[in-house]
Amino acid sequence: MAYIASEDYTAKRIYLHADTATATSLDLINVYLEHIIRRAANANGERRFPRMVLSIGNESAGGEFTPQYVDMQNGVRLVPYNTSHAPLITPTPLISRNENLSGRDLFDRSSLTSGVEVDIDYRPEISGFKIVNVSGGSTDLSSIETKSQADARQALLIAQHAATQAKIETIGAQSNTTTVTTLTPGQTTTQSSIITVTPTTIGV
Repeated sequence: MAYIASEDYTAKRIYLHADTATATSLDLINVYLEHIIRRAANANGERRFPRMVLSIGNESAGGEFTPQYVDMQNGVRLVPYNTSHAPLITPTPLISRNENLSGRDLFDRSSLTSGVEVDIDYRPEISGFKIVNVSGGSTDLSSIETKSQADARQALLIAQHAATQAKIETIGAQSNTTTVTTLTPGQTTTQSSIITVTPTTIGV
């Protein structure tokens, strides 16, 4: 599905696509990813302007991955599709560090047609993932990329994969341990042994 219908850099507005009005839920990390793709294409001279959306977090820190956020730059707002709907925004948190705002405050509904009601259901999830070696061997994590390292090749990644998230399940035959790793675009992992991904809650 598409997330962005159009972008107005002068007005600092990102207009959401019609697909977002019928989706079960919206992970706004995809707004960031499509924003990067549009800038890479530069069809309308997008790179003349600073980025309107950043992604922060998702960095490796001592075996933990820090929470990931969609960070709207100063004054930038998302404009919902112009039809009545109640989008569920989850799991990636939506914030503006410059303005100290989050969630619904970063949507602009002022331009919607009279009578159109958009009730934004904002349910962010803040969590990290701790990688623990359980097989006794060494685990090669050298291929795990941080978000900053992956930015340059995200456009190619998304073009190659229709889905924006993938799950890889590895079953350890010797330990009878099932490992499920959730990968975001641009993040990869090489496993030379069985690892367990354990959700841990990180305070905000």
